[in-house]
Amino acid sequence: GEGNSCASRRGTTNNGGASTGPRMGTDAFLSAACIYDSMYKLEVDDGVYDNDSVEASVQIIYAIGWTPHESQPKPLERGSASRKVGEDVVVEETKSN
Repeated sequence: GEGNSCASRRGTTNNGGASTGPRMGTDAFLSAACIYDSMYKLEVDDGVYDNDSVEASVQIIYAIGWTPHESQPKPLERGSASRKVGEDVVVEETKSN
């Protein structure tokens, strides 16, 4: 990606040199902001609009994928633990007023 090629010119790499693919340029974001602003003006008072700001909301979705592999360790049999989970946990009691 763009960031990786810039980093390689500086002698450093980003994310271990892994290619992140093409990236959107600032022109795309500026164009989107202008279109959004023309459609949804930010009104600060009755009939008065703020031309320097864009009000927007976004929804961020996080996802993770996982597929089992034969090299992955298999879980131990139920009840095969030699210690209890709580043996290493120290709980200090405090009195509330």
